[in-house]
Amino acid sequence: MDALARESMEEAGALITNFSAFGILECYSHNSQPYRPHYPHPNFTYLIGFGDAEIVSNPTPAAEGDYEIVNEVDIVDLGEAVSRLRARSDGEWQAEMYLLAAKLRREQQLLG
Repeated sequence: MDALARESMEEAGALITNFSAFGILECYSHNSQPYRPHYPHPNFTYLIGFGDAEIVSNPTPAAEGDYEIVNEVDIVDLGEAVSRLRARSDGEWQAEMYLLAAKLRREQQLLG
């Protein structure tokens, strides 16, 4: 939860107000190098879930020399998010996770 809170603030200026995990993906990269030098490689794990967040500030990179600077944060509906992910060469699985998260969230809300 600490990493989720930190990354959400760094990447989007978002404060996570609640989060429900529903899956863990154990992954293996076929790339010769990690995506970032400090990332686990070749084995890594994704935690998948859904929750609520509130944009409270501009993105706040962790430190000078961070690898990427976020220039814009868009708040879009599920359909737009899925469409944007599917437009990426590596985004189909992420689009499917968004759809699954939305389904599970609806079911959780129905159960109260």
